[in-house]
Amino acid sequence: MSDLVLTGVRNVDEKVIIQHTQDISAVLEANHETRKHTDEIWGGRQTIKPAATIDLATYLNLQRSGIMDDPQLFFQWLERNPQYKVVNKTFARNVQSFGGNHK
Repeated sequence: MSDLVLTGVRNVDEKVIIQHTQDISAVLEANHETRKHTDEIWGGRQTIKPAATIDLATYLNLQRSGIMDDPQLFFQWLERNPQYKVVNKTFARNVQSFGGNHK
């Protein structure tokens, strides 16, 4: 995964705006390849499987917007952004909290 790169700093209305960019093409390509070879059998509670791989810049934006604090919102976002999914499974319906205190 590539690192965040500082691409700009500016002062707007007495606030400092710091801009970072990240090349996420490798993440998206790896997700695409993983989706092609992932076992689609998701049965059993004892099995934990990854749902997505997300680059740091996107994760930070999701965290800032509160989406990472709510599993339902996160899985809805993931359905709208399937390039981050590592499986072809639909998650947005009947999402249950997977631990912790969620909204």
